[in-house]
Amino acid sequence: MNFQNDNASVETTLIGLLFSLTFSSLVIAFLLLQFYGIAVVGNNAPIMLPSSSSLSSMQDYTTNTISDNVNYDGIYGTWVYVPGVGRVLQGGYVGGQLILKSVVPVNDEYIVTYQINNSIHADYGLVIRKSNSPANIILDIRSDGFHLLTGLYGIEWGFYPYTGAVDTTKAKIKTVLNEKEGTVKVYFQDQLVIDKTGIMGNIFGLETYYAGVLANDDGFTVESINPSFINTSGDIWSQLSTFIAVLAKIVVWNVDSQFLPLELNLIFIKTQLAGVIICAIVILRG
Repeated sequence: MNFQNDNASVETTLIGLLFSLTFSSLVIAFLLLQFYGIAVVGNNAPIMLPSSSSLSSMQDYTTNTISDNVNYDGIYGTWVYVPGVGRVLQGGYVGGQLILKSVVPVNDEYIVTYQINNSIHADYGLVIRKSNSPANIILDIRSDGFHLLTGLYGIEWGFYPYTGAVDTTKAKIKTVLNEKEGTVKVYFQDQLVIDKTGIMGNIFGLETYYAGVLANDDGFTVESINPSFINTSGDIWSQLSTFIAVLAKIVVWNVDSQFLPLELNLIFIKTQLAGVIICAIVILRG
């Protein structure tokens, strides 16, 4: 029997499996970080990596005590800082947006508290989850109450009557999103007004935001946005550390199943890993 050719064939198979396993793991880790960010590393508490910075205090627009690297002024509107007042929308027309980036969950929950000055009594919206996927969840606040909108085109998902919701000039609103349990809660002036279950996961969102204000009317003012936690990577080494951590979790076992179902890991990673181990054993035994 030609054992030399058999060993060569096994070695070729091993090389192919190693290449395939490496490629699959790298692609999956990259996509998970693009979809979900640092939360993939561990979702029970914020994970602080070397050289990363954290901001857990509110973004106070009345004093301009904010972090520019996490604040994103959206299209079609300009948010002007007025000392002692806040960020005031000018030229909103069809879409003033003030979005926060890098908001991550604490104990699986995205908790965001808003202080709004709606002296003009206009309709406005709050971002609970916003991405380029059908998994959007927007809270629309109108004169008749609260409307939960979902999907790319804002399909109404739930209506909660509250007469004169926009007549409250100084409005305190807290949103609580738990993607793992599939729940959304909304508190208005410290009163629970929405308790929604059965939300869909954010499978296809390449970039997702979990805090923000949407408005169209000039004079609408945001006083503060206080997210549960904001995390920003300080340098390339932090980003690399995060990537390696996710990669290791995928290969050794798996990240949380809400980000990558175990079945997919078994199909794309563990089958190839098993093949690598079997080929290695065959080669070692000669």
